[in-house]
Amino acid sequence: MNALAITDDANPSIYTGVSNNGVWVAVDDYIKSLKANGIYTKLKAVYLMIGGSASTHKYNLKNVADTDAAFRIMWFGSGIHSQNGFQGNGANSYGNTFFKPNENLTTNNESFGFYSRTNIDDNSVDLGSYDSSGQPNSFIFPRRDDKIQTRLQTDNYNETPTNLVSTGFFAASRIIAASYSIFYNNINSTINETSIGRAPANYHIGNMLDIFFSNRECPYYFIGQGLTITEMNIHKTTVIELQTALNRQV
Repeated sequence: MNALAITDDANPSIYTGVSNNGVWVAVDDYIKSLKANGIYTKLKAVYLMIGGSASTHKYNLKNVADTDAAFRIMWFGSGIHSQNGFQGNGANSYGNTFFKPNENLTTNNESFGFYSRTNIDDNSVDLGSYDSSGQPNSFIFPRRDDKIQTRLQTDNYNETPTNLVSTGFFAASRIIAASYSIFYNNINSTINETSIGRAPANYHIGNMLDIFFSNRECPYYFIGQGLTITEMNIHKTTVIELQTALNRQV
């Protein structure tokens, strides 16, 4: 919070009806909940999108150094930064996290996801690591032809039977070689697709491979080690509680 220049006092914050102290308490509660359930250490890059600007939204909660090695975000294009997080323009805006799965995670042990405030059916990715065809990749299309399409350490598209909304919590997690799990709001699905390794490309926010640009508004992104179904559901609840405390839930 010091890095974001948000003082711990009773002054109004940029969040409706929430004081600066209220923002501190919301973040504190988020961290304590994840720590109490053994999840916090498994997360390697967490972007709370607090502060309302590109300069505050860039910080990785797990390491607030302003360096590539700390996985702070470098922003490109003309996306919008507000109290509701980051919203791409669907054309050229994105953030480079400098987080490469093949350098910072292990095979069969990876999770990632985000919280979306925008419901659209389109050909866009909000968080992904994509190199090229034939390489292992990890990404989520939250609503593409009314389905969720994903990869997680695979080279094949996998999809859910149907998904009519792209708002709320979306994530994927792999903890074994033979399959991975997709989480979207109150539903989770198992994808029987064997891992072929870790993606060699940086995770991008708001696009992948400099295409599939998103214009969804998102106040939260994360990358980390694999989480169990129970852990991911706790994570989801904690994320929703944080958004609710800041009056930006959907």
